[in-house]
Amino acid sequence: PLINELYYDVAPDKGSESPKGTNEWIELYNPTSNSIDISGWQICDNNSCNTIPTGTSPIPANGFAVVTPDASTWNYWTIPEEVIKIVLTEDEIGNGLSNTGDRLILKDPNGNPVDGISYGSDTTVFNPSAPDVSEGHSLERKAPGWDTDSANDWQDNPSPSPGQ
Repeated sequence: PLINELYYDVAPDKGSESPKGTNEWIELYNPTSNSIDISGWQICDNNSCNTIPTGTSPIPANGFAVVTPDASTWNYWTIPEEVIKIVLTEDEIGNGLSNTGDRLILKDPNGNPVDGISYGSDTTVFNPSAPDVSEGHSLERKAPGWDTDSANDWQDNPSPSPGQ
């Protein structure tokens, strides 16, 4: 799977960032023709990693999963029924995604990086990084599954669309 969209600068009408990114979310996309079980995979930012809980439903072929640290996130968005919803056991994604720049790295169960993005002031994954977006916007791939391993894959989305 690939990181497909991230919502890190939460608008007040779409939840809270208190204490650390309560209603932040990331969307994963499976561009393959087979379902992928991501139980035990990790999502890491610049300081820490979260492990996808055991027993998480596999992401269907050409399907989406949305990952958040708090189930209240589902109250703010209309997410298609077929999308896999994943609530982390930790209270934040990494140590909370920075609104001005951070990185997000998806790792397989062996700790191997599978996909990553850096945005704003963080140039760890991409240099130059993907753009920092305004509060309430998301950063998303220009097309699901389009991956050239560069910041050019990403764009500002003024209308976030988790699972779509």
